[in-house]
Amino acid sequence: MRILILEDEYPAAERLQRLLAQAAPAAQVLAVLDTVTGALAWLATNAAPDLILSDIQLADGLSLDVFAQTVVRSPVIFTTAYDQYALQAFRANGIDYLLKPLKLSELQAAFLKLKVMREELSAVAPAEAFTSPLERLLDALPRPQRPYKTRFLVRQGVEQALKRGGKSFGRGHRAQ
Repeated sequence: MRILILEDEYPAAERLQRLLAQAAPAAQVLAVLDTVTGALAWLATNAAPDLILSDIQLADGLSLDVFAQTVVRSPVIFTTAYDQYALQAFRANGIDYLLKPLKLSELQAAFLKLKVMREELSAVAPAEAFTSPLERLLDALPRPQRPYKTRFLVRQGVEQALKRGGKSFGRGHRAQ
Protein backbone atom coordinates (compact mmCIF):
# COMPACT_ATOMS: atom_id res chain seq x y z
CA MET A 1 0.00 0.00 0.00
CA ARG A 2 1.40 3.37 -1.05
CA ILE A 3 0.80 6.09 1.54
CA LEU A 4 1.18 9.87 1.50
CA ILE A 5 1.59 11.57 4.88
CA LEU A 6 0.57 15.19 5.46
CA GLU A 7 2.03 16.28 8.80
CA ASP A 8 3.81 19.49 9.75
CA GLU A 9 5.30 18.39 13.08
CA TYR A 10 8.44 16.29 12.66
CA PRO A 11 8.05 14.28 15.92
CA ALA A 12 4.42 13.49 15.04
CA ALA A 13 5.44 12.39 11.53
CA GLU A 14 8.15 10.14 12.97
CA ARG A 15 5.73 8.59 15.48
CA LEU A 16 3.14 8.04 12.74
CA GLN A 17 5.72 6.24 10.59
CA ARG A 18 6.72 3.99 13.51
CA LEU A 19 3.07 3.11 14.19
CA LEU A 20 2.52 2.59 10.47
CA ALA A 21 5.42 0.11 10.34
CA GLN A 22 3.62 -1.93 13.02
CA ALA A 23 0.06 -1.56 11.70
CA ALA A 24 0.89 -2.13 8.02
CA PRO A 25 4.43 -3.49 7.58
CA ALA A 26 4.10 -3.72 3.80
CA ALA A 27 3.12 -0.05 3.49
CA GLN A 28 5.40 2.26 1.54
CA VAL A 29 5.54 5.93 2.56
CA LEU A 30 5.76 7.92 -0.66
CA ALA A 31 6.34 11.32 0.93
CA VAL A 32 5.89 13.29 4.13
CA LEU A 33 4.67 16.80 3.33
CA ASP A 34 4.18 19.64 5.78
CA THR A 35 2.34 22.30 3.75
CA VAL A 36 -0.86 22.69 1.75
CA THR A 37 1.21 24.10 -1.12
CA GLY A 38 3.55 21.12 -1.10
CA ALA A 39 0.65 18.67 -0.99
CA LEU A 40 -1.09 20.34 -3.94
CA ALA A 41 2.12 20.29 -5.98
CA TRP A 42 2.83 16.65 -5.09
CA LEU A 43 -0.72 15.51 -5.94
CA ALA A 44 -0.57 17.37 -9.27
CA THR A 45 2.63 15.63 -10.36
CA ASN A 46 2.35 12.11 -8.91
CA ALA A 47 0.00 9.17 -9.21
CA ALA A 48 -2.67 9.04 -6.54
CA PRO A 49 -1.58 7.21 -3.40
CA ASP A 50 -3.57 4.28 -2.05
CA LEU A 51 -4.12 6.16 1.20
CA ILE A 52 -3.45 9.58 2.69
CA LEU A 53 -2.70 10.01 6.40
CA SER A 54 -3.32 13.66 7.13
CA ASP A 55 -3.07 16.05 10.03
CA ILE A 56 -5.62 18.89 9.89
CA GLN A 57 -3.32 21.79 10.71
CA LEU A 58 -0.34 22.10 8.36
CA ALA A 59 2.39 24.74 8.32
CA ASP A 60 0.57 27.03 5.87
CA GLY A 61 -3.10 26.22 6.49
CA LEU A 62 -5.61 23.42 6.89
CA SER A 63 -5.16 20.16 5.02
CA LEU A 64 -8.87 20.43 4.22
CA ASP A 65 -7.84 23.18 1.78
CA VAL A 66 -5.95 20.54 -0.21
CA PHE A 67 -9.13 18.52 -0.67
CA ALA A 68 -11.14 21.64 -1.51
CA GLN A 69 -8.67 22.79 -4.18
CA THR A 70 -8.07 19.53 -6.02
CA VAL A 71 -9.87 16.28 -6.70
CA VAL A 72 -8.47 13.60 -4.42
CA ARG A 73 -9.81 10.10 -4.97
CA SER A 74 -7.66 8.45 -2.32
CA PRO A 75 -9.22 7.58 1.03
CA VAL A 76 -7.96 9.71 3.91
CA ILE A 77 -7.38 8.86 7.55
CA PHE A 78 -7.16 12.10 9.48
CA THR A 79 -4.79 12.17 12.44
CA THR A 80 -5.18 15.36 14.44
CA ALA A 81 -5.47 17.03 17.81
CA TYR A 82 -8.50 19.03 16.64
CA ASP A 83 -11.90 17.42 17.08
CA GLN A 84 -13.95 20.26 15.57
CA TYR A 85 -13.08 19.39 11.94
CA ALA A 86 -14.53 15.86 11.89
CA LEU A 87 -17.57 16.65 9.74
CA GLN A 88 -15.48 18.48 7.15
CA ALA A 89 -12.95 15.65 7.18
CA PHE A 90 -15.55 13.03 6.30
CA ARG A 91 -16.70 15.20 3.40
CA ALA A 92 -13.11 15.14 2.11
CA ASN A 93 -12.83 11.35 1.54
CA GLY A 94 -12.21 10.79 5.22
CA ILE A 95 -12.73 7.20 6.31
CA ASP A 96 -11.54 7.72 9.88
CA TYR A 97 -10.67 10.56 12.24
CA LEU A 98 -8.06 9.70 14.86
CA LEU A 99 -7.23 12.08 17.68
CA LYS A 100 -3.65 12.55 18.82
CA PRO A 101 -1.83 11.08 20.58
CA LEU A 102 -2.33 8.16 18.23
CA LYS A 103 -2.62 4.63 19.52
CA LEU A 104 -1.53 1.59 17.56
CA SER A 105 -4.90 -0.10 18.16
CA GLU A 106 -6.76 2.88 16.64
CA LEU A 107 -4.54 2.92 13.57
CA GLN A 108 -4.96 -0.84 13.15
CA ALA A 109 -8.75 -0.45 13.43
CA ALA A 110 -8.65 2.28 10.76
CA PHE A 111 -6.67 0.00 8.43
CA LEU A 112 -9.13 -2.83 9.04
CA LYS A 113 -11.98 -0.45 8.21
CA LEU A 114 -10.21 0.51 4.96
CA LYS A 115 -9.67 -3.16 4.07
CA VAL A 116 -13.34 -4.01 4.68
CA MET A 117 -14.49 -1.02 2.63
CA ARG A 118 -12.25 -2.02 -0.28
CA GLU A 119 -13.46 -5.63 -0.17
CA GLU A 120 -17.08 -4.50 -0.17
CA LEU A 121 -16.50 -2.14 -3.08
CA SER A 122 -14.70 -4.78 -5.12
CA ALA A 123 -17.60 -7.19 -4.56
CA VAL A 124 -20.12 -4.69 -5.94
CA ALA A 125 -20.87 -4.98 -9.64
CA PRO A 126 -19.80 -2.12 -11.87
CA ALA A 127 -22.18 0.78 -12.38
CA GLU A 128 -23.34 -0.64 -15.73
CA ALA A 129 -25.02 -3.50 -13.89
CA PHE A 130 -27.34 -1.03 -12.20
CA THR A 131 -28.80 0.33 -15.43
CA SER A 132 -32.02 -1.24 -16.53
CA PRO A 133 -32.11 -3.50 -19.60
CA LEU A 134 -34.37 -0.96 -21.32
CA GLU A 135 -31.84 1.85 -20.75
CA ARG A 136 -29.04 -0.31 -22.16
CA LEU A 137 -31.16 -1.22 -25.20
CA LEU A 138 -32.05 2.41 -25.84
CA ASP A 139 -28.40 3.41 -25.57
CA ALA A 140 -27.46 0.73 -28.10
CA LEU A 141 -29.95 1.92 -30.72
CA PRO A 142 -28.68 4.32 -33.35
CA ARG A 143 -30.04 7.78 -32.81
CA PRO A 144 -31.62 9.27 -35.92
CA GLN A 145 -30.35 12.67 -36.94
CA ARG A 146 -33.19 15.14 -37.04
CA PRO A 147 -33.02 17.32 -40.12
CA TYR A 148 -33.23 21.02 -39.51
CA LYS A 149 -36.55 22.58 -40.44
CA THR A 150 -36.43 24.66 -43.57
CA ARG A 151 -40.11 25.62 -43.87
CA PHE A 152 -42.00 27.61 -41.28
CA LEU A 153 -45.56 28.88 -41.12
CA VAL A 154 -45.43 32.29 -39.48
CA ARG A 155 -48.45 34.29 -38.35
CA GLN A 156 -48.22 37.93 -39.36
CA GLY A 157 -51.18 39.68 -37.83
CA VAL A 158 -54.23 38.04 -39.33
CA GLU A 159 -52.33 36.58 -42.27
CA GLN A 160 -50.06 33.59 -42.44
CA ALA A 161 -47.12 33.45 -44.76
CA LEU A 162 -45.16 30.43 -45.86
CA LYS A 163 -41.49 31.17 -45.37
CA ARG A 164 -38.63 29.17 -46.72
CA GLY A 165 -35.13 29.99 -45.56
CA GLY A 166 -36.15 33.51 -44.57
CA LYS A 167 -37.98 34.29 -47.85
CA SER A 168 -41.74 34.70 -48.29
CA PHE A 169 -43.49 32.76 -51.01
CA GLY A 170 -46.69 33.89 -52.57
CA ARG A 171 -49.40 36.04 -51.12
CA GLY A 172 -50.34 35.58 -47.51
CA HIS A 173 -53.33 33.45 -46.60
CA ARG A 174 -56.00 34.67 -44.25
CA ALA A 175 -56.17 32.76 -41.00
CA GLN A 176 -59.57 31.30 -40.29
